[in-house]
Amino acid sequence: MSQITIIPIDRVVVLNGSVASEVDMTSVDPSIHAIQFDTESLEGTVEYKGVTPHVEVITSIEPWELLITEAEEIIFCKRNPKTFYSTVPPVGRKIVVTEKGWPQPSDSTEKPPTDQPCLNTSLYWDGSEYVWSVFPIDLSLPDAQNYVANVIRERTYSLLQPSDWMVVRQSETGGDIPEDWGTWREAVREESKVKRRLTSEKGDLVSLSDYCNSMEFHSWPISPSA
Repeated sequence: MSQITIIPIDRVVVLNGSVASEVDMTSVDPSIHAIQFDTESLEGTVEYKGVTPHVEVITSIEPWELLITEAEEIIFCKRNPKTFYSTVPPVGRKIVVTEKGWPQPSDSTEKPPTDQPCLNTSLYWDGSEYVWSVFPIDLSLPDAQNYVANVIRERTYSLLQPSDWMVVRQSETGGDIPEDWGTWREAVREESKVKRRLTSEKGDLVSLSDYCNSMEFHSWPISPSA
């Protein structure tokens, strides 16, 4: 770099024409209006404000090197934006971050979430990496078991609901439910009971998560219409 301009009141550092804003200026003497410096000639000035404004000639920028380092990082981030991907609906939405430090946005990952192991799982940040899970991983074991049990009930309802009209017809007109549909509906209800029982038997979150990510958990009786 060659030309450096620091304007504390505006929290701006200009490095060879590239502007970095929102630089932390708390360490700068509040009486300084501006600093100008040429790194090639090693000459510059400090403009002071106040009752008797004056200009001081300087031959080093060392007292303000931390400001320059921060400004370089801000400019680098603007030129090289970091792309994250949303892991909550709409999953995969791009989140472009240009702020210094590249803070990890909540509910996001650096890679598009395309490795979902099973349907009805969501991506959660566990503090060090993203993991797929049916239940939010910050829940206690009892709360997670209740959460999973509700997921099972909702899935049971969604499977049975399209054929509920057969039950209504039987109740209102005495018509029979086709045997294959009756057998399948009973199998779905039994499977729901088994899944809820197995959920309640898991003794820790790891085993519960493993079960919820298994094909055993996500497999259901196939309907006659399939």
